[in-house]
Amino acid sequence: MVLASCTGTRITHSWKSEKAPVANYSKIMVLGLIREADIRIREKMEDHMVGDLKDLGYNAASSLREYGPKAFDKMEEAAAIEKIKSSGVNAVITIVMLDKTRERYYVPGHISYSPYGIYYDRFWGYYNTMYGRIYSPGYYEVSTRYFWESNLYYIT
Repeated sequence: MVLASCTGTRITHSWKSEKAPVANYSKIMVLGLIREADIRIREKMEDHMVGDLKDLGYNAASSLREYGPKAFDKMEEAAAIEKIKSSGVNAVITIVMLDKTRERYYVPGHISYSPYGIYYDRFWGYYNTMYGRIYSPGYYEVSTRYFWESNLYYIT
């Protein structure tokens, strides 16, 4: 399984079926299962994963680019598998966005760390240490965290 993202990616859990065949992938389809409202995220995630797979030497394609956003809606399993196979695909990587959170936090303008004894023992030590933290202008940052799940399926 290949897992990719813009920054700060880590694998939190991994599992492999004992029945999984060692396969030679002719073409891997990357399929994002993400709400329509987040179609731009789906596009970026699929493109990013396709790029990573190509960098590793695999032939890969984005399902969004190859089939469109609703390619498998209201399809039966056999028809979907046939559609995939007719494109020369023999493996599918699904990507599901399970959670998306935004965090806003304050970054102080000036921070200096001193041992507690230096600034809690004396008024002036405390005043000088805290003055910079309070009176130096800081700023707010906003970050977005995504929690993804990916699975690789061999199509037979």
